[in-house]
Amino acid sequence: APPAAKQPASVTADETASGLPPSISPMTAAELQGVPQYIKGRNSLGKINGCVTALNDVLAARAELLVKAPHKLSEAQRDQVKAWKELQAAHGTAQKPVLREEDLR
Repeated sequence: APPAAKQPASVTADETASGLPPSISPMTAAELQGVPQYIKGRNSLGKINGCVTALNDVLAARAELLVKAPHKLSEAQRDQVKAWKELQAAHGTAQKPVLREEDLR
């Protein structure tokens, strides 16, 4: 039998299906072992999963803003929500989460 195809990291991408914010599953030690050394470099499982946790925090904060009534948002937050919606519309990804570079700082 041929070897099983490797599956990418699990991401819940549809924001409306579950009602939960999208998230990325942590990488397992087995998944990291399958990464070639030249790609892995000096990254450890802890560093990678630290980044995953940080991304999940950003996605959760984004989801929290998206469900708030616009009148309860600050002007900066309304601008951020507007930018996300425009980005989603521009890329035809209305149900998939999008982030801007600024969101990751």
